[in-house]
Amino acid sequence: HTDANTLYSKANDNAALSEKKAVTSKKALIAANDKLADAKAKESTGNLSALKEVENLASKVGAAKDSLKKAEVELKETKAIKADVAKKLGAADTVLATLRR
Repeated sequence: HTDANTLYSKANDNAALSEKKAVTSKKALIAANDKLADAKAKESTGNLSALKEVENLASKVGAAKDSLKKAEVELKETKAIKADVAKKLGAADTVLATLRR
């Protein structure tokens, strides 16, 4: 039972960490999109350096999207693991309760 509690605690910690990564990735994507929108507004002047900035920021937005997708997959996996461990912990608790009767 102690091992099950330890596993659940670790699974819970991993899920919380994955949640933070997903939130951070989402914030990074939003920031990159905002910068890209600003750069696109400046690009309309026809300035070559503004065009290069848009291209640079567009690749950063792409990387931020990829990072977010990866974080969301990791979050889904860690939540599934946490749910599985919680189920096993519940089963262990039931067995212990039955044995104590």
